[in-house]
Amino acid sequence: MKAITLRSAAPIHASLALMLSLATLGCGGDDEQPERDMGIVRVRYGDTWKDINAEGRHMFAPGDIPFDTTFTFCRWDTRREDPQENTKGLCVHVDFESFPEGAGPATYTLDGTARHPAEFQYVLNYGTEFEPGPAHAPEVKGAWVKSGCKTEDTSEAAVQQVSGQLVLTENSKDRIAGHLTLAVTGKTGGFCPGDAAEVDIDFEFPR
Repeated sequence: MKAITLRSAAPIHASLALMLSLATLGCGGDDEQPERDMGIVRVRYGDTWKDINAEGRHMFAPGDIPFDTTFTFCRWDTRREDPQENTKGLCVHVDFESFPEGAGPATYTLDGTARHPAEFQYVLNYGTEFEPGPAHAPEVKGAWVKSGCKTEDTSEAAVQQVSGQLVLTENSKDRIAGHLTLAVTGKTGGFCPGDAAEVDIDFEFPR
């Protein structure tokens, strides 16, 4: 399995780098997004939608890593070599009860309510709780998003409704690839939260 190495980030990305470093410890796969189609990741702030898509990193953690979500997809609205004071980011998490590595293609419906605590917690899923909806795939423990930015403010508690699909087009011993769509209503939580989010991205993890 390919080990994760988190590149040093510019100071403006400090809080986002923390989110990423916590997510990458012990991960089993990495899909950095250099020059490919970034898909759609955007957050609504009030009445205005903002693309959070200048740079990204995707991470996969095997099921034996208790404090990582199975899939983590993080994006920023500026590149690390050109940071801005108002840089914002968003991380999307999809967590399985036990990920079926090598089981082949599959589609998982995501439907439920995520609740983020106000304070950052060093506990399972950092204190986020997920209540599945009627259409939610039983194999998936939860799905949610969390915002990040450089700020002196504390993180905010949030309740968000999520709906979408995680489609695995390949799940083999050599490669995990697929597509994620997610619609989020309600505060995105974390630091500098938005009021809604939309995600429509492809991913690939060589094993």
